[in-house]
Amino acid sequence: MNQHIQTKHVVLAAVLLSLCVVILATVYIQLRTEKVSAALQSSLISQEKRLAELAILTKADSADSVLDSVIKDCSLENRVRFDAQLSRLASLSPQELKEIEPLFDACGSFFAEKKALMSLRLQREYEVFKDLMSIVETFEDIDSKYESVSTNWGLLTDLESERARLALTLVQIQKNIISELRKGTSVRADSVEVLTVEGQKTKDKLIEIGIQVNDLHTKLLTQ
Repeated sequence: MNQHIQTKHVVLAAVLLSLCVVILATVYIQLRTEKVSAALQSSLISQEKRLAELAILTKADSADSVLDSVIKDCSLENRVRFDAQLSRLASLSPQELKEIEPLFDACGSFFAEKKALMSLRLQREYEVFKDLMSIVETFEDIDSKYESVSTNWGLLTDLESERARLALTLVQIQKNIISELRKGTSVRADSVEVLTVEGQKTKDKLIEIGIQVNDLHTKLLTQ
């Protein structure tokens, strides 16, 4: 009889011990999960701040310190001369057209290339943001606010990529116009007129996208 009771006590103790182990393991896993989730949420917030910083710079046709150290503008003197001549391209003399070609090579694509590189960096940081959101979703339900935020960031990065593409297109159009004029083609010639119309359409599209970018900035940076 005593032997039977002792056996029951041993079994009961073993069961209780197993339950304690399971409970402790569950609590430990829960605590670890909450800790990891909190860390991911913090990373998500930090990544969105990084996106905001890059978006502001990209919108302003500026760059961060990393990119500024890589891509350089032409000298201030050449920049002033180039901008002045470009603004009156149709009325430049043959000598001025000859002068603007090397200036164009040195200064013409700087802002467009900087915009393109910044839009690529913005896209890359957005991909990191999306990846973090996907990981967070494995631990908990994402707030609907973040889903909307992610969608808007995606729209913004797409618009900035399109702006960069159009800016590079405009640079090429300007270069083609200069080449035509250097050959002695009249500003009223069909070939120049076609390029001029194409250039104006590109500028108009850039303005249109700029308005959309401004609207998205308002949504993303004031919520």
